[in-house]
Amino acid sequence: VIDKIEIKRFQYFYPYKLQKLAYAIIPNLKKNPLLFFQLPFFNLSFLISTINLVKKNKFDVINSQWLLPSGVIGAICKKLFNLKHIITTHGGDIETLNKIPIKRFIANFILKNSDNIIFVSSYSRKLFRNLIRIRFREDFDKKALILPMGINIKKLQSNLNRDKIKKIYNINSNKNLLFIGRLEERKGLTYLIEAMPKILENFNVNLFVLGDGPLKNKLLSKVRKLNLQNNIKFLGHTYGNRKLDLLKLADILVIPSLIEGLPVTLLEGLATKKCIIATNITGIPDVIKNNHNGILIKPKRNNEISRNIINLFKNPKLMKKLSNNSYKTSKKYDWKNISNKYNLIFNK
Repeated sequence: VIDKIEIKRFQYFYPYKLQKLAYAIIPNLKKNPLLFFQLPFFNLSFLISTINLVKKNKFDVINSQWLLPSGVIGAICKKLFNLKHIITTHGGDIETLNKIPIKRFIANFILKNSDNIIFVSSYSRKLFRNLIRIRFREDFDKKALILPMGINIKKLQSNLNRDKIKKIYNINSNKNLLFIGRLEERKGLTYLIEAMPKILENFNVNLFVLGDGPLKNKLLSKVRKLNLQNNIKFLGHTYGNRKLDLLKLADILVIPSLIEGLPVTLLEGLATKKCIIATNITGIPDVIKNNHNGILIKPKRNNEISRNIINLFKNPKLMKKLSNNSYKTSKKYDWKNISNKYNLIFNK
């Protein structure tokens, strides 16, 4: 039980200690292809466990998170038990679906057996719509909704001032950059690291990297090759007060992603009054308006990253403007507003 919510887990492989597929299924499969053997057992156990739960409980709504496999399983339960079925997609799952040979069959099956499909961005909605047969697109347009994930603005505020934070974490630099995310190719951290030498020609800057993942060793090697060990700090998976402190300390939050839905990190940056530099991809431009509440750049352009960071540090008035507008934008995404909209959907 977490926060009064009952969590049911299912076993999908025996013995239990050999279960290695979940969580982060796609990265785990890339890391160890032998885990493909567990995939059918995972999906079958997921389906059987869900059906048994539906039989034992009088559920009003199934809310599937992600299209695969949850959305398919929710759609099957809708077909079997005629329950209200709502899917929340997160962007990356549509990219995964697009790689499957029977992607159109799956997309149309999900549409037919769902009451609503919630997308975190207009880009994700468009991507999924392209998979739907033309004769079903009118039905899709009725069922499709755009509703991003939310943030709790009050809980994202650090209680410490910047000087205190610097003292606690032994940070001496006056200008600080922040990256938060899984260390994998699609997050684009490589290009931020490659931008650092040019930035350091102009300012003494520290980059704090919060996150872990399969690309860590390769990224560390790049940092050593560029002799940036003193300016780039890998802090691993960071959460709680430490994450809030570093969010408050950072001057600029950089999101150099190559593929995204609508990253929660972006919304957290807004709520903590950060200047944000982010790639102009997928759902990000739904939130960030260039030179209003952030800076939009093209992906894979380390020169754009360095140029915009240098420009921001040279223009305190612009930084203040972006920071103030960031916070104003964040209120739209507070969980109070998002949850009210979910409530309306569930009770429709």
